[in-house]
Amino acid sequence: MEISAGFKPNAKLERYLDELNSLLAATEIEAIARKGTAPKYPVIFIVGAPGSGGTLLMQWLASTGLFSYPSNLIARFYKAPYLGAKIQRMLTDPELAFREEVMLPGADNEEFFSSDLGQTRGLFAPNEFKAFWKYVFGVDEDNCHKTDAKAIVDKPYVLSELAAFESVLNRPLVFKAGALNPHISFLNALLPNAIFLFLKRHPYFTAQSIYQARERMFGDASRWSFYKIPQYARLATQTAFKQVAGQVYYTNKLIEEQLQQLPAARRLDIDYDDFCIAPKRVWQGVNKKFNHLGFTLHSNYYGPDSFESRNAVRLPETEKQRIIAAYYSLSGEKIKL
Repeated sequence: MEISAGFKPNAKLERYLDELNSLLAATEIEAIARKGTAPKYPVIFIVGAPGSGGTLLMQWLASTGLFSYPSNLIARFYKAPYLGAKIQRMLTDPELAFREEVMLPGADNEEFFSSDLGQTRGLFAPNEFKAFWKYVFGVDEDNCHKTDAKAIVDKPYVLSELAAFESVLNRPLVFKAGALNPHISFLNALLPNAIFLFLKRHPYFTAQSIYQARERMFGDASRWSFYKIPQYARLATQTAFKQVAGQVYYTNKLIEEQLQQLPAARRLDIDYDDFCIAPKRVWQGVNKKFNHLGFTLHSNYYGPDSFESRNAVRLPETEKQRIIAAYYSLSGEKIKL
């Protein structure tokens, strides 16, 4: 099966963005030096295995209008997100409008709850910010688990960058942070008020999502997709079923081991099905975390009453059973559907 053009890198775009960001980088550093030395609000990081529903959770938080977040537009300014955020505000804030010179739609008009393999559409829809994390933390899908963040990260720069980004709208930052799953302990030390939303989905449906994503992206479910984990080298020689089961099990285990070091006030475990059934309850949980840290977010909830769960068996019976067996062989857990 040929790889869809939508999943192939656009080399021309990458060269253009690299040139643009190289031009802006020095100006960004000068600009953020005049802002705060750390974010003043708690920073939210959404963590979890790929295929857990992190994109939907990120879209949901972004749609409330109460957070700053990297949009598809801002993400293109990966070496200058503060300047990117300033530009986006200029294009969307009614207070900065002049006689309808610029008619770009505001974020309220985006189709916030549509995506394709984690990729959203629209200038102001949420973005995973991969290029920024690679630039700052040195992490990408090939070396995510190998990077020693403590050794390479310029901490004052990162804190100033986040503080400047936050200051544009004066709202708490939220990130979908799959790239940073191995670095939760580091983020915990760097940002004492960070809140980690650990999104978990039924392991079969999570693994099935990864399996089908591989088939769509590469035409071959045995080709690794998404961020590599410490067990990658061992899993890469196994069947596709063992790989996706291991990707789910070991990613969640890696996250849990780090989150156990945090006080309860700094983590919120979210079940994907529960979130789809009653997002208002999750909203109340997020509010409680902010309140516990001494911040007021917003007590009222105006979002969707529910979301359609994507938990449905989509693979043939034989493949379904092989994923279930593979997960049991790794975890000792018999999963039921």
